[in-house]
Amino acid sequence: MKIDSLVPLLALAALGWALTACAAEPAGERAAAVSAASQAAQSPDAAAARTAPAVAMPAAAAEIPAGFSSYASESIGGNRQCVVGAATDEEGMNPRPVVYLAETSGRPVWVRSLDLPADMHQSRATHCLGEGGALYVLLQSDTQAQQSLSQTVLHALKLDARSGATLAQAPLSVPGASGAVSAWVGEDPAGFAWRDAGLTVSGQYARGEGRDRPQPFRLRVNGDLQP
Repeated sequence: MKIDSLVPLLALAALGWALTACAAEPAGERAAAVSAASQAAQSPDAAAARTAPAVAMPAAAAEIPAGFSSYASESIGGNRQCVVGAATDEEGMNPRPVVYLAETSGRPVWVRSLDLPADMHQSRATHCLGEGGALYVLLQSDTQAQQSLSQTVLHALKLDARSGATLAQAPLSVPGASGAVSAWVGEDPAGFAWRDAGLTVSGQYARGEGRDRPQPFRLRVNGDLQP
């Protein structure tokens, strides 16, 4: 065969090799990229990223209910204080007892709107003290809205100082009194005090409509609100 006749064949072969090399190079790069991505996905860092927990959102701040009025605030140590009172409805009626734990700045740590005692129309938390990791709260409740017909009843609650959860609760009965008796405790903190490993409650009581002729009383319960 003559050399002149081989030139076109050699040129076609060279063109084919060039096209093959051009096509192979991107495929190789793509294969390398896929391999690298696969290895990265299987790396410890990637696994940690897939299993990392979501960032925790801060807890919602405790909120004092609208219509709240404070009846007392007592230090319980640790730069904290117990605040007690009542929250009314939009018309300023039907008070419900409220207690909250606050820092010295006034920022509430937790807030508890307490249930009304059974058969009570309205109630207010009027006294609080801290003892042994618990808060002791006094409720003064009314059986009816009309004062002249209502009977005032006392209850004590024991709350967990850390969370506000109710640990115990009990009605407080005036010693030696029977029948329809109204009992109340004045604003003086001495009327609801911790003495000699027990809770002492002192105030006044009256029968029927005899509020203008009250008599003093004092009662004592233990740390679990039992006589």
